[in-house]
Amino acid sequence: MLDLKLWRDLARMRGQALTIALVVAGGVAAFIAAMSTHDSLVRAQQRYYVEARFGHVFASLKRAPLALRDRILALPGVADADARLAGAALLDMPQVPEPVRAQLIGLERAQQATINRLQLRRGRWIDPASGHEVLVSEGFARANRLEPGDRLQALVNGRRETLQVVGVALSPEFIFAMPAGEAMVDDRRFGVIWMARRTLEAALDMEGAFNDVVLTLSRDAVEAEVIHRMDRLLAPWGGRGAHGRDEQLSHRFLSQEIRQQRVTATVMPAIFLGVAAFLLNVVLGRLVAAQRSQIAVLKAVGYGDLAVGLHYLKLAALIVVAGGLLGVALGAWMGQAMADLYADFFRFPQLEFRVAPWLVAVAAGVALVAGVLGAGATVRRMMRLPPAEGMRPAAPPAYRALRGSAAGVLRRLSPRTRMIGRNVVRQPLRAAMTVLGVSSRWCSGAMWRWVSPIPWGRGHFTLWHGCRAWNRWMAAAPCRYGCARAIAATGRGFLACRPAGNCGGCWMASRGRSRRRRRGCC
Repeated sequence: MLDLKLWRDLARMRGQALTIALVVAGGVAAFIAAMSTHDSLVRAQQRYYVEARFGHVFASLKRAPLALRDRILALPGVADADARLAGAALLDMPQVPEPVRAQLIGLERAQQATINRLQLRRGRWIDPASGHEVLVSEGFARANRLEPGDRLQALVNGRRETLQVVGVALSPEFIFAMPAGEAMVDDRRFGVIWMARRTLEAALDMEGAFNDVVLTLSRDAVEAEVIHRMDRLLAPWGGRGAHGRDEQLSHRFLSQEIRQQRVTATVMPAIFLGVAAFLLNVVLGRLVAAQRSQIAVLKAVGYGDLAVGLHYLKLAALIVVAGGLLGVALGAWMGQAMADLYADFFRFPQLEFRVAPWLVAVAAGVALVAGVLGAGATVRRMMRLPPAEGMRPAAPPAYRALRGSAAGVLRRLSPRTRMIGRNVVRQPLRAAMTVLGVSSRWCSGAMWRWVSPIPWGRGHFTLWHGCRAWNRWMAAAPCRYGCARAIAATGRGFLACRPAGNCGGCWMASRGRSRRRRRGCC
């Protein structure tokens, strides 16, 4: 009988149940999407670092002879070292109006490199005997539509060089390709170019020398001690200070993004599931209050407190399970979209997205715990209700007379307004949370000032307006001049219309009175 009652109750409150299930679905979807993306990024990062033998310690210096590499290899804790050349260049690219910078790295044996191995994506490896063949980073090639066979004009050390692109490559050192001193990635204006070491030596006038070192460490090495020894060794040669992976630009930004993804997977679901628990508490509280006499009758005919309590817990669990199933499907779809976005942003050879079974189990467990917590207080109160007391109507809440300034203010109000004021004063927490939510919404709207390009009519127009609390678009339509007619009621009653080019006329609304401006008004 309780199971039949369960489905009837669920059918009667289907609207509220659907709302709570959607909130639960939002929390589960946010958790699944963020955590599965985080897991996919971590697996792709670790797998790529191992396969490409990403370096552990990096150091740059002014100039040192290649013979110094043997002394670096002899340092305790160093497993392997790559003493290489690195430089900077300016590229002359007609399709890019801004200056284009490139980082040059010299290679001896790109396909046999032991540290920071390159992965060839398109084309072929460079021929060390050729003086002008280069590989370019994949992000730079995609942003500037470079293909094997294209030529680049580069200014290297004050001399103009013609470089021929023969391949597109990836490096674990430049998963996040960004020049030093910049705050954002711009693949269009910055790229990495790998070329033959002999060619770069001649361009930089550094024959038989190096100015950049990458190390891998042995298992028992202490990174801090290796960095200290490297600094002492490279100091006479203009060393600029060695550092570990944590200060390597690409690894640092990638790790920060992965940590941020984990924070998102923690905070956002907690908000959704907290709201769901609150809604379950409110809905079940009202349901138990409405079924007070039914609960008393059930207990009177022999159903125990535990059986009746489990009935209402099963009601909450059904809502949570329905929302959780929807959330898992939605989270998998959202996570795949997020992984595709990261695949365009971070340059991994392969970024496989998957939803691990343990993530689904954790999401289901957290959602059920939130549902039980939301329904627990109401169920516990209902289980303590004696049958005889449940037959009678619930006692009205005990109120106390207001005193102080609040009472004086309320006496001057009308009876209806006084009732509202008493509810606000007697439930300060709920009132404060409501005020906080509404005020944050309107404050964000009042602070929002934007410039939005909108293609209307025959031209392209830009509308400026201050987003005040009472801004409201009344109408927007092209006029017979091919310009824009837009009437808006704002705090000052003013909207300016400005076309990108010549127009036949425009409209301006001021304080509800419209007037047409002639040619040239914009």
